[in-house]
Amino acid sequence: LRINYEWSDPEMGDTSTRITLQTTSVETLDTLRKAGRLTRVQSIVTGALHIKLLMGATPEGEICKKGQAMSVKQALNKMVALMADDLKHVGKRLSIVHCNCLERAFYVKELAMKQCRFDEILVSDTGGIATMYANDGGIVVAY
Repeated sequence: LRINYEWSDPEMGDTSTRITLQTTSVETLDTLRKAGRLTRVQSIVTGALHIKLLMGATPEGEICKKGQAMSVKQALNKMVALMADDLKHVGKRLSIVHCNCLERAFYVKELAMKQCRFDEILVSDTGGIATMYANDGGIVVAY
């Protein structure tokens, strides 16, 4: 399975990039393992240690690990730091999609408003296939 790393948005006039955050329980990691994104050993170790994974995409569209943290708050801070370091975000629209965690989504929005230079920030809940990968408590950002 692959994800699209870049897609066109006529309103934005160019391509967008995606960074995703995987933050919840062993069930979430099992979803990634079953889809071939993590090995069984990686799933067990990260689940046992309660590691929160920052997932992104390679230019070829493969899911890759962008970072890790020991708490959800640390993971969200690292995710926004990755966006801030990527100067391609300047002047773009940020979409924050959450799976039953509106408070986390607004925390990411607040951090992004302080650290990044997006023209617009949208917050919405997940639907369709995104709920499978984000799982309960997950956050997906795209710009």
